[in-house]
Amino acid sequence: MSVQAVAGDLLADDFIGEFSAPWAVPHDRDAVAGLLSAYDERRPLTLLVGDGKSSRKAVIDHFRVAVIDNPTMIRTAGAAVDAEDFLREVIHDLGFSTKDLGKRDLVGILELFLAFQKKHGRRTILCVEDASECVYDVLDELLRLVDLECVDAFGLFIVLTGPRALEDRLDRDAFRAVMKYAGQPVRIARATVAETRALVARHLRSVYGDTAGHAIEGGAVDRLHRVTGGNWDAIYGMCDKSVELATELSAWPISENTVVEAANELGLLSDHREDEALSIDSSEEPTGRFGALRIQDQEKRPYRFLLDKDVVTIGRDKSSDVHLPSLMISRQHAVLYSGPYGVRIVDLHSTNGTHVNGQKVMSHTLSHGDRVVVGNFAIEFVAETGRLDEIVASEILALAR
Repeated sequence: MSVQAVAGDLLADDFIGEFSAPWAVPHDRDAVAGLLSAYDERRPLTLLVGDGKSSRKAVIDHFRVAVIDNPTMIRTAGAAVDAEDFLREVIHDLGFSTKDLGKRDLVGILELFLAFQKKHGRRTILCVEDASECVYDVLDELLRLVDLECVDAFGLFIVLTGPRALEDRLDRDAFRAVMKYAGQPVRIARATVAETRALVARHLRSVYGDTAGHAIEGGAVDRLHRVTGGNWDAIYGMCDKSVELATELSAWPISENTVVEAANELGLLSDHREDEALSIDSSEEPTGRFGALRIQDQEKRPYRFLLDKDVVTIGRDKSSDVHLPSLMISRQHAVLYSGPYGVRIVDLHSTNGTHVNGQKVMSHTLSHGDRVVVGNFAIEFVAETGRLDEIVASEILALAR
């Protein structure tokens, strides 16, 4: 019986419920079925793309359990600095010592292991998580492994996971040649409203048991879905932050206001009226030597700070260049470094973090229009007028090509 033939039985609700229950939704099952299909077809390579590391990890977890022929699974992250470092991680994950071994030794050990697996009728799954972060040297090594599998049929199945940008990352001449072996990428779709409700209910039930039905208002769940846009990781984070705020304020059940406050703290501002309030027409407003910050305070009143210094501090302390008087802001929250190569914001290990365009960052070079959230303040970066003209000109030239 093929792997695909038993997928329906293995992926029944009671089976999925045993593993990472908060993430067990129909799209998880669809993605696992897609991986099983590619594995059953003995493809050397497939892509798993979707928003949220947790959702991709959950799919791989379910896939590993669902495969019935007991393969060896190797899981690595995409953060290796070069091919040798990547191979070292792979060999170490197999349980072998890598001390004093060079790249040629590591390649030899891996190929001997694959030959051993083939001789004993066992397959090997190599899962590279967050593959969009792989340097080209690592991608070239993966390309070599795909070619090796196509020639020697070791039974190697490579799964590259990452956000949707992964497909664009691999759209280059060398890798495009082998993408035909991967077939269509396996995609994890964003959650629907109904799936968000089910996900929130399961998560709260895991915390509160049978009383979870009274822990959140129906309208709050719908607002949570709109705020997160169905992003799995964001839903999970919003659940936890909403519970945290409701507990701190003794404000049960979780209301829409609590969800909005949680979104503010996590930098997930999605209210279109706030977007409009912060919209920038840089042609009408002045900028400093390095640009400007358009800041919206707690009363949603925008004001402007011109960037004329090389170093600008942001924090609750009154000595800060950008003084943000809120307990959600650390005394020394962040700093802006400006120079000929742009403006970079660096978080100073603040309590509530610094978010740029909805993503938590420790350091980020700002582009015109970037939205920065620190605590309960929203800040939009305006590039210096001359620099903005250069950006617009370069974009027009790129379109012309």
